[in-house]
Amino acid sequence: RTERKHNLSRRQGINMSDLLRVKFTASNAVRSKRPYTIYEIEVRSTSTMPWLLYKRYRDFDNLHEQLVKLMSSNADLERLDIKLHLPPKRLVRSMAPDVVAKRQKELEGYLQHILSFPLLMRNQLVMDFLSVPESLRAMLMRRKPTEDASTNGLPRQRSDSFGFSSQTEEEREVNQLLKELSLQKNRVKALNKFEKWYFEKCTKKDPPNMRPDLIKKLYTGDETHQGLVHSCRLLHSKVAWRASIALLVRLLDIERNRYARIFQEVFLTLQQGLYKEMYLHQHINETSQEDGFKIVHLIENNLPALDHKFYVPDEAAWKHYEKWEKLQRDSFGVAGGTKRRNEFFEDDLNEQQMEYAYNWDEMQYAEIAENIFSLYRELSAESDADYQKVNTVKNDCGLKVRYKKDPFTKQWKLKITFAVDHPPESVYNFLSTQMINVHWTADQSDMSWNTKIIQQQQVEKLDAMHFIIHQTYKSFNSMYKFSDFLLLTCLRKDVQAKRFHILFASVNNYRVSLHSSQQQQSKMQQILKNNNSNTKRAILLPSGFEIRPAKDNVNKSHVSFRAHYTNESVLTVSADLLGETDELFHSVLRIEQLISAEMVHIK
Repeated sequence: RTERKHNLSRRQGINMSDLLRVKFTASNAVRSKRPYTIYEIEVRSTSTMPWLLYKRYRDFDNLHEQLVKLMSSNADLERLDIKLHLPPKRLVRSMAPDVVAKRQKELEGYLQHILSFPLLMRNQLVMDFLSVPESLRAMLMRRKPTEDASTNGLPRQRSDSFGFSSQTEEEREVNQLLKELSLQKNRVKALNKFEKWYFEKCTKKDPPNMRPDLIKKLYTGDETHQGLVHSCRLLHSKVAWRASIALLVRLLDIERNRYARIFQEVFLTLQQGLYKEMYLHQHINETSQEDGFKIVHLIENNLPALDHKFYVPDEAAWKHYEKWEKLQRDSFGVAGGTKRRNEFFEDDLNEQQMEYAYNWDEMQYAEIAENIFSLYRELSAESDADYQKVNTVKNDCGLKVRYKKDPFTKQWKLKITFAVDHPPESVYNFLSTQMINVHWTADQSDMSWNTKIIQQQQVEKLDAMHFIIHQTYKSFNSMYKFSDFLLLTCLRKDVQAKRFHILFASVNNYRVSLHSSQQQQSKMQQILKNNNSNTKRAILLPSGFEIRPAKDNVNKSHVSFRAHYTNESVLTVSADLLGETDELFHSVLRIEQLISAEMVHIK
């Protein structure tokens, strides 16, 4: 009876195998507490590009259960008397290579059998299981039986050439990112744009439909364009290199991406040579250390048969990872667990970078201030000969930017000079107000001359010239990651000489003054407490502004901004220094615009 009904559908000219075909192309064992096998399935259609699925046996079992219920309640399907035979579950040797190969063949036959019945293939359950694009679904539902008939009595010939259908929003975003990554230009902007699109869309009623084949394309690219994994390699720009792995980690993070599981499954079925090409050991040895740790942790725990020397060839980097993994496990029982990004790195900062911050427990703030001015003078006296020039945006204020990296301390120094068409005292009053008196939240960040600062708060006024300021900067590589600074900010002005300074540096172990009210202390402690897993405390060495009259006109100002960064805090400006963005330069040019606007308002 089944064969008679099946033949009837064929005589009606319906040959859905020409429209939708499946082929199992690979299988991969995933090692976890309960090991399982992931099958890679290629789905092809004569109307779209092929795509890939990644399914495990449990997915087939769920589909089978739903289809059995459907066929018992649907009169049209019941008349076809379809018999579906799903390979049985196995309790022993389920991961043995011969068993996996046999099951792969049986599951492929199971899917092909389903697709041979047009009514079943067009059902929502099957189309969802195969992640059929909406454009193709609509076409399949409109397709009439006669359109699948053979032509002039001859069978329709199969074709393996696939044209482009109208792209979905997800396909457009992925293709645009791959194009920008391959152009080697504006890569950080492209990565930020994709990240913003994806995670904002995740919060909406219509979340992104990132099919496994599209995720794989995002990772590996295509014949023309490189993918996100390739972009993690250190070839040209370290900024783009770090931004790429930062996006990858966020997509794989189950705490940040509600669809991270499928991103992980696709990542773990990639060609294993790609893990080596990510240069994970260099990420661990550089400032993207934690992101490198997380990728290595994912690979090590799910692909234990893969020798770690293959994807982390540097033994020192591997030892760093083992120390990190042990700290995670000892603290929370499970590596990675619920440990927050900032909590782990606070220990690391205490050991490696907090030594560069002034210890509030050991020095009076006036003593710290004097030391800040002393070191700033040394920084100002350094010759420009050892500094590299940075090409800046076209401007009329003589903007010059130079920087250098100390090969021994790994610290960075930055010099920016520019002219402002206002008297020195006016510039000083404006900048000091910006630095110590103006408070704003992320929603009010346009109040700042520096567009990189998204939040600022005066924690405590120590006296008329010394303040504790908390600032939060947006990250160079992600709109969802931040760096924050706790600074002692010092003012000094010589009105007679018309020379002014606004200097600042990081402090450590700061405590709110005892004379503050309990409510004020509680509020200040809340500002200092960093519970955001996306925010990392950074250290700024003595830095700041010097403002003096221009040589040719005392009513104009010559402004010098000099900054001294650690290898971590430099990330707040590194994108500008390496040519990835020009945000810093536009921020400097904003100073004169804001002063002029303020003068007009006063008048």
